[in-house]
Amino acid sequence: MTGLEMLTACSYGLGVLFIVLNDGKLAQIAQFQSRSTGKEVATQLHLVNFAALAQALTMDFFSCDDAESLPEILQKAQEICQQGRPVLLSVTTDYSISSFFTRAVIKSNFARLEWNDRWRMTGRLIKRKILQ
Repeated sequence: MTGLEMLTACSYGLGVLFIVLNDGKLAQIAQFQSRSTGKEVATQLHLVNFAALAQALTMDFFSCDDAESLPEILQKAQEICQQGRPVLLSVTTDYSISSFFTRAVIKSNFARLEWNDRWRMTGRLIKRKILQ
């Protein structure tokens, strides 16, 4: 979460593959906020130059922008990791479809509510959808 684990892997020569699902925001949180409240708050991230970060840490770096090239990149990264070198992989990700995690969190939290709160939240959701 902070990048210091990558520094540790570099320092000790650990063949660890770090994968960043790069979508430019905190997508899981954004999805949950959007689905439950209709808005996203404080989820946008600044652009991070992951190639420069990897270079600063003396790590190998790969970037993947399409699903077709991912298997080949993962193979190369695995070979490097087997040599005891850490690798940073940035994978461009699109969370336009709600993830399993988001759907599960909403479902489990909704089930814990009292019935009057369930009706109130359902009414708000319907109202939001109608007004959009």
